[in-house]
Formats: sequence, structure tokens, C-alpha cells
Amino acid sequence: MNIRVALLALAMLLGGCAGPGVYRTEPVSRHLDAADSADAARCARLFADLDRLVDNAGVRDARATRIPGFPYLRSDRTLGALAAQADDGEQIEVWMRLAAAMDETSRRYEIANLPEVSIGADTRASRKTMEQSLGLCRLALARADFADPASRARLRAAAQVPPEYQTWKRVLGLYPLTRLAFSQGVHAWQAETAAVFDAPLAALPQEGKSVAYAPRARPRAAGELNRLFSDGSRDALGLYQWSDAEREALFALYAPRFLVDEAGNDDRIGALEYDAEGRLRVDAHRPVVYRRLGHTYFGGRWLPQFIYTIWFAARSAQSGADLLAGKFDGLIWRVTVGTHGDPLVYDTIHPCGCYHLFIPTAAVRARAQPETLDETMFAPQSLPLAHAGESLLLHVQAGTHYLRRVSREGPASPARLYEFAEDDELRSLRLPAAVPGGPQRRSAFGPDGIIAGSERGERYLFWPMGVDNAGAMRQWGRHATAFVGERHFDDPGLFEKYFELR
Repeated sequence: MNIRVALLALAMLLGGCAGPGVYRTEPVSRHLDAADSADAARCARLFADLDRLVDNAGVRDARATRIPGFPYLRSDRTLGALAAQADDGEQIEVWMRLAAAMDETSRRYEIANLPEVSIGADTRASRKTMEQSLGLCRLALARADFADPASRARLRAAAQVPPEYQTWKRVLGLYPLTRLAFSQGVHAWQAETAAVFDAPLAALPQEGKSVAYAPRARPRAAGELNRLFSDGSRDALGLYQWSDAEREALFALYAPRFLVDEAGNDDRIGALEYDAEGRLRVDAHRPVVYRRLGHTYFGGRWLPQFIYTIWFAARSAQSGADLLAGKFDGLIWRVTVGTHGDPLVYDTIHPCGCYHLFIPTAAVRARAQPETLDETMFAPQSLPLAHAGESLLLHVQAGTHYLRRVSREGPASPARLYEFAEDDELRSLRLPAAVPGGPQRRSAFGPDGIIAGSERGERYLFWPMGVDNAGAMRQWGRHATAFVGERHFDDPGLFEKYFELR
């Protein structure tokens, strides 16, 4: 039985549909309607059958967005911006390879997370066969679609990623009125945060013991920055393309240290994993910092961003009715780097998308912002000129895990050394006690991009702002960072909007 017939049989058995928004749009809808057995028609059906299987098994990966009409490609906000910029020559070809690679990666995790019963007897070989068949079909569909200039034009528009805001909630929640109260709440939080950052470090409240974390990896790339940040390291779209070894060295170069006020187990940095009962947890015996490379368009160039995420088991309740408390919490730290390798701006959120703070350096100046109720750039601290290789110390509060200060000083001998892990590893984690025939792996995130069980009580109050499940922990690419207005953490135009180079 070939791979397409096997997938179709499983899909028909399970029922359901394969993402109507993706498959009812040209050019794939035209391929599906074709009665012949041409490669494009056969391959369109293969992708549709697999998508039925993935959706019915509940293992859809939410990291990247499937592109309507082009099920063999995926996009994110960076690729969406690049699609609008790319010309019809080498740039669109490079863009296509990136979008195809994004779909290939997403489907690899989805296939890995499928239950064994969906795969067949020899699960490893069957999964590999699926990936190989999809790879061949991805090429066949690309050849068929991109011979047509109309398809290329359609793709540019379809590659844009929709916002993480639900308009219907804002309509029902009378957003034009309710945002007034929420805007006041945002300003109150900003004032409280600014006061904390203005206080002397020695005056900050201490609930437990100070525990320092530093990277085990030692920085090695400082002497190679001229080469690594030369235009020769960029592709046709302007993105830096580094080898795995070069990325490894650069992540070590910009890695932060953390000084955590540890008042309990909820304040210990750890690795996300599934336990023997299939429950997601944070293993605080393994300090891990998850890393990701991002991009922003700033000052007329595409610049790299080095992104680091730490996880805690929970946000501890500060009172008996703490609507912000709940399972899982963390901190995401991002370093935006200029064309010579020196940091320009730091910023941070929690994995819920909340508490967005900017820490600009003297290399940039803030742009004047319009008078608006919408949330704009909030910078409670700035830094002098920063240089590659400086290891900043992030002071983290107990319980809430709020960032309280960024400094250069700190303990010389950290109590704990952390290891790096790729952020994408969370898309498929091993299940230690998997049942034969069932799933052997599972993403930390659901098909909606949210960690199940991380819900907060605040969602019952914040829904009129249009953010789904406000306060819950989210997958990369799903972080709305403003309740009033719209803002996304992975928006590549964000820094151009708020800052300019000196």
C-alpha cells in the first residue's frame, strides 16, 4: 500500500476535514479538483490526507502558519514581511526555500507526534517514508504553481500572518469603552515597574536566597565578528546565514546571566519535560535556557535577534485570589544586534506575551510616539553603549518572576550553570511511559499554541481586549504583547516603529 492510500484510509476512518481555509483556495483547490493523476493533483491529495490525520489526532503544530492555497509552505511574520519585499528573481526563490523548509520542519514534528496506530507497524520507517514523500511532492507542487505569475502574486498576499487578536471578542466586549479602564491599568503597572527599576538594587525586597545562573558554554566569537557580520554572510533576502558552529558561538556570546530571588521550588529554572504519567512539568534539576534566532527590519537592514527563554514550574499566588497565578511561568530575553555585532536594544516578555519591557542602549534613540490609548514602547531602564561579549545580569523577582533590573555586576562564581537547548525541541518531547500504539512524543503546546493547564483566572476579565486565553503560556509566534491596541513580539517592524539609530 503506498503512502497516500494509507493516509487516506486513516483519514476516512477518523473523519474530519483538512483545513478548509487552506484547501479551498487556488492553486491547491484547482489541483484537488483535477480528475487526472498528474503529480500536482496526486501531491495535493497527499498533503490533504496527512492534514486530516494530523488534525484528527490533535497534533497540529502552531509555530508557523499554513498558507491558504499552498499547503506545502508555511509562513511567519518575518517571512510575511520578506514576501512583500522579495523580487520575482533570486529573492523569491530563496523565500520559497525558506517557506518550504518551515513547512518541512513543522510536518516533521507533527508526524513525530502522531500515535503509532496512525503510522503502521514499522513506525520509524513509516514516518521517514511520509517525510520523503512530502519532500518530493513539495517540489512537484512548487514547479506547477510557480510557473504561473498569478500564483506568485497570490502567494505574496496569502503569506501574511493573521493577528493574535479576536475581533469578535472586542465587539462583544465593547472594546472602545472597556479599553479606557484597561489603559489606566496598563499605566498603573508601568508606574509601579518604573519605581522598582528606579530603586537602588540593595533596596529591592528579598523573599528568599539569591541564586545566580550562567551559561556553561564560554563565548568564543568576539574575534570573528567582522567576518560573521559581513554582507558575505547574508543571503539574497538580506538574512544572515550562519553555520551551526557559528550560531553556537554567537548564542554563547550574547547569553545573559540570571540572578533569581529563590523563595521556593517555583523560582528554580528548569527544563520542560513529560513525566511518567504524561504530565508536563519543569525539571529544576536541569537548568536549561532555550534559544531561538529571530530577525527584525531596522535601519534599512535585516538584523539578527538572539532569543533566550527560561521556564519555571509556576507563578506563585501572591494572595488567596490571585488571578495572575498558575502553572508554568517564564521569561523571554531578546538581544537585537547591529551590523557590527554590538547589541542595540534588549527587550523581554513572559511566555504569556505579558509585561513587555524594552531596555535600549545608547546606540539608539526612541522615536516620538503619537498620542494614543494604545500601548506603546515602555522602557524602564536604558544602558550605555553595549558590546558583544558583555554578559548582562538579569535580576528576577521571586514568585512573579518580574524582571527588576539589568546590570553588569554580579556574583563571579554562579551557583548553577545552565545548558542551552533549541526552543524548537519543545515541539516534540518524549513521553517516558508511552502506551504501545499511542503517541510516543507530544508537543509542550496544543494545536492552539497554548500550554494546557497554564490558564490564568485573568482570562475571565481580559477577554474584551481580544486576546485568547489571556495569561496562558504560548508558543513562539503566538505572543500578543498589548491588551490596548495590537502588538506582536515577533513583528519584524516593531523596532523600526519605536527606535532609530543614532
